Amino acid sequence: IDVVCPVCKNEFAVSKIKSKIKENMPLGFEPYMVPIYPSELSNPLSYEINVCPKCLFSAFQSDFSKDKKTNMSLAYEKDLRQLSKGITFENMYTNYELARLKYAMAAFLYDKEKPRDLIKLGKCYIRIAWFSKELKEIDFYRTSLRKALDTYLEAYNVIDEFTMNSPLVSLLWRYFVG
Repeated sequence: IDVVCPVCKNEFAVSKIKSKIKENMPLGFEPYMVPIYPSELSNPLSYEINVCPKCLFSAFQSDFSKDKKTNMSLAYEKDLRQLSKGITFENMYTNYELARLKYAMAAFLYDKEKPRDLIKLGKCYIRIAWFSKELKEIDFYRTSLRKALDTYLEAYNVIDEFTMNSPLVSLLWRYFVG
């Protein structure tokens, strides 16, 4: 899929995995709601975050739409380059380590955004936790899970009644409360 970076206007191609075909459907779910996929390269969650190879702007696909306006600037490019440790984002496949890095970069930017999109930020943290668990980095898993919980609780405290009734918020609330 070709996308245009809303920050630097660079056009680049990204890979996506079709999650609705049988080969890419989850085989099941872990007790902590993580979908189990046949391999890390066919996990659609690994491809949710797009990263511009030029300026390293990182976000969900919906934030790369042509009509999307962003208040993010190139001011954070140096921080993103330091965070990415020289990795280029032009490869076709994403393993768990690279997926976790993409979510971390997106979380960094969503945290800087004004106003912050707490749902997207929490979603990044929960995915970072899931990938950390798959990589058997339990301390990082716990830290990310705590950040996700704190972010969702903050969202709960500031969200209006209309947004609170959305299916995504209800699902996330059930996940954390039980």
